Amino acid sequence: HLDLNFGSQVFADPKVREAFLKTIPRQQILDSIVTPVNPKAKVLNSQIWLPNQQPEYGDSVKNNGSSAFDKVDIEGAKALLAGATPTVRILYNTNNPNRVDEFQAISTSAAKAGFKVVDAGSPDWSKLLPGGNYDASLFGWISPGAGTSQIPQLFTTNGGGNYNRFSAANDDALATQTTLDTSKLTSLEMNIDKTAFSQFYGLPLFQLPGVFGVNARVDGVKYMGNQNGPFWNFWEWTVKSSTAK
Repeated sequence: HLDLNFGSQVFADPKVREAFLKTIPRQQILDSIVTPVNPKAKVLNSQIWLPNQQPEYGDSVKNNGSSAFDKVDIEGAKALLAGATPTVRILYNTNNPNRVDEFQAISTSAAKAGFKVVDAGSPDWSKLLPGGNYDASLFGWISPGAGTSQIPQLFTTNGGGNYNRFSAANDDALATQTTLDTSKLTSLEMNIDKTAFSQFYGLPLFQLPGVFGVNARVDGVKYMGNQNGPFWNFWEWTVKSSTAK
């Protein structure tokens, strides 16, 4: 995902935030990084849910405003900038080939609208995230795939993972800590997702595909797309005594 730093002077103006997001070539990034591994992959369109989390993901995508960034809109970005040429420093992990590809694609596209993109990448990117000495950042969250404990961390004003100083969704994010009502939690999450897009928080890019290999002697291994990966059901695995393939 690409996050814009709300503590950055260049992105204090919502028009500049919107303009920059209009230049992000999300489909190009997906086709470069993910499609070769998973031809069925689609651009990620929620800041909260993953595509397998249905019906919430589908319902939110219909209403969160993500469709405004389905395609690159250079002319729309130029109109918002009205001749301005903002400088944007992007922090990312220079040791991660995927992040390098993302940065290059974004910088090339943004330049067409007039943005001056500066390479602020570093192998120490994770140590630099809390400092905020950048305008945008490229990195990935590891979603637990269940629960809402990560919501206040990311979207409350003083959340431990709110590196980009986003506060517009603070009240809803805090409210997720005070209810166990699933329908109310979903409603709060829907609001946060919509607020993130309407305030030009940044853009989700893709869900990284999971790849695993299994010896022919082992049965019962099934991939689970959360933090546990294929080990979620290891007690159900069996090993054949024969070495025959």
